[in-house]
Amino acid sequence: MHSIGGLHFDPETTQAIERLLLERVGELIAEEGLCAFEMPRTAAVAHEAGHAIVGRYCFEARSCEFFRCAVPYGILRRAGCSVWGGLTKWSQPHPFGTTSGPIDFATIATPNILAQISIVIAGAVAEVVLDPAGCRAGFSIDEIIVGQLFCNQLGARLGIPGEKRWGICWWRTASVLEHNERTARALMKKLDAAGIVRRKKLTGLTADVRKILPDPFDVINEGWRPNI
Repeated sequence: MHSIGGLHFDPETTQAIERLLLERVGELIAEEGLCAFEMPRTAAVAHEAGHAIVGRYCFEARSCEFFRCAVPYGILRRAGCSVWGGLTKWSQPHPFGTTSGPIDFATIATPNILAQISIVIAGAVAEVVLDPAGCRAGFSIDEIIVGQLFCNQLGARLGIPGEKRWGICWWRTASVLEHNERTARALMKKLDAAGIVRRKKLTGLTADVRKILPDPFDVINEGWRPNI
């Protein structure tokens, strides 16, 4: 059993993700060099705020933090790249529930898969929406590939072309962030100043997160609404 981003995958799926990562990493190094994988401080702050804001549609975050990355990112710093990272922890299990074994997509409701896609890619989308100057193509590539994997798993079930599924998920996540930009920037300011925002303060800062109507996910799953 293998874990990526706190989610368990069977060995075959994990190997497929690793192959895609290696291919994309190689392409980005050839196109942009090592600094395609840097994460400026401002982007790291936006990234974690994005997870907390989008995740608020399902549950509250326990903490949100960012920090300067150590090994294995020393090679990037030697190349003149800034490398920050972060972590958002949740108060409740992720939408797939507490899985002790590999994910069986056939048993997971479509709304839960959609919610997980949005949460997984929220950091990468937030970099684009909230800090376009600091956004880099490669640092969040693992989350993007996992999000695309989830989209692919919905293919046979929904009969929606892959490119359209992915487009809807990215657009919906961006819409949530744009709709709640003021709240997101307030969280970014607090996070940037403190380095970590814990549950009580975080709950207060995200209390004003508003749902978007109509929700773009309604196109995929008619009748589903966010839990706030």
